[in-house]
Amino acid sequence: MNKYTVHFTCLCPNDNETISYKTIIETTQMIMVEDINDYVFSLSKDKMYQEDVTEKIATKFKSSVTTF
Repeated sequence: MNKYTVHFTCLCPNDNETISYKTIIETTQMIMVEDINDYVFSLSKDKMYQEDVTEKIATKFKSSVTTF
């Protein structure tokens, strides 16, 4: 099992505040860290709730994701 931890930000849809997240991606695949960083950075200007961010990352990398 591979485990990747990443920190990033998104905008809160309620008040437009920048929210910092920590996400743990767990998968049997190997994922290039650059791919993870590029993807989460692309989300930084999007307005999303934590659950939506988690679902997007899990779908993108076909993995189990926990977001704090």
